[in-house]
Amino acid sequence: MRNAVLPGPSCTLQGILVECGDVASSLWSFVIAAHTFILLAGGPRMKAWVSEKGTSGKARWILCIGIWLSVVFLAVIGPLLIRRLYPENGPFCISVL
Repeated sequence: MRNAVLPGPSCTLQGILVECGDVASSLWSFVIAAHTFILLAGGPRMKAWVSEKGTSGKARWILCIGIWLSVVFLAVIGPLLIRRLYPENGPFCISVL
């Protein structure tokens, strides 16, 4: 029983949180890269539009909420849906020694 990975709710929660971290870091890196590219390579009108939308209005909140909903959706699919389809892969938690 020592150093064993035991399936259960805490294992599933750990798997979901690890997946959230992986997916969120890559998605937010892409958003930052796209924003920086538009600011540096876009024309004057594009730069003004991006600066305005990035500091005020509903668009930034819609983008933020949309990205986080996508992150949670993608993170929950693995432990809950794929585990049922391929149970031979084992639990989704990380072994802590």
